[in-house]
Amino acid sequence: MLPHPIPPLLQHLTPKQLETYYWQARNHDGCFGTVALLQHFLDLFPMSIRLRVRVVEKNKPHEYQILALQRKIIEFHLMDQKSLTLAAVLPDNKTYVSGSDSPIIHAVIGFPASNGGSMAVLDLASLQFGDVGRGFKGRGIFVLETVEDYLSRLNQYATSNTFERAKWSDRMTDAPESDWLREVARRVKGRWDKRETVHWCGHCGAPPPHDRGLMMCKTCKRAYYCDAAHQLAAWPFHKHFCDAGTTSSESTAT
Repeated sequence: MLPHPIPPLLQHLTPKQLETYYWQARNHDGCFGTVALLQHFLDLFPMSIRLRVRVVEKNKPHEYQILALQRKIIEFHLMDQKSLTLAAVLPDNKTYVSGSDSPIIHAVIGFPASNGGSMAVLDLASLQFGDVGRGFKGRGIFVLETVEDYLSRLNQYATSNTFERAKWSDRMTDAPESDWLREVARRVKGRWDKRETVHWCGHCGAPPPHDRGLMMCKTCKRAYYCDAAHQLAAWPFHKHFCDAGTTSSESTAT
């Protein structure tokens, strides 16, 4: 997903550092956009669509299914964010600052467990907070974990938060960029519909390069990666579900 070739002034950075800085800038104030994007994406499916939710809880895999319409939008405040990001966009000469105001509003998606277990929390804009926003074992580019683990993570985002008194809702209202987000959602749906023949990287989501295919996990033969580095980054989470033996279908989205 990163631009190539890497500019000379950035070539001293490791691939992981480049990835962090890229997503830290891209995810500026992006929580509501990502929540809305998932909403528009799921709107393209029948109301009966079920979601398969996978988390690792106490180093053990946990999987459950819920109806997509059962998901919740959770909005809360973060006080005194622990990181400050300044992103300059060229050639527009626009500057975006994240972390200078307090409090800020953050939004995530909750997937209540139907069996009374721990709710899973999805934070697609977590890397706006830097490496503390990386997923399982500090490798993923977004967060999907139990609410207990997420509450502990919030202490790394900011000095305090209002998650325990959060606002819960079922849907977001339209925003000025809603038409664009709906178009993005339609493109994502197109990729989903072709998932059996056109794969994407299980770490960064990138499609296959024009000059070669993606690497396939030799064990489950269902996960694909850009390269060995991305496979290694995804492995701490993927290994818990590598032999799950489940496949995608029209009625279940993972």
